[in-house]
Amino acid sequence: MYHIFSHALVTQVSGTLLEENQVRSVVEGVKEVIVASANRRIERTARAKAEDFDSEEEELLREENEQEDEIFDQVSY
Repeated sequence: MYHIFSHALVTQVSGTLLEENQVRSVVEGVKEVIVASANRRIERTARAKAEDFDSEEEELLREENEQEDEIFDQVSY
């Protein structure tokens, strides 16, 4: 899916204001951010499954997820 999106974006944007290599660089940077975010979310989910996980930790993880979601929402508009 990423490859299709990446190719479509590069095809549509390159040649207008940016060169193709610049667009590819931006797409690669976005990909790295999304992958890192997904990995952090997986780690938080794994921590939530630990036996000694309590309600305070649950609230902190929920806040972390909400903050990260808020950042993505702000960037995507």
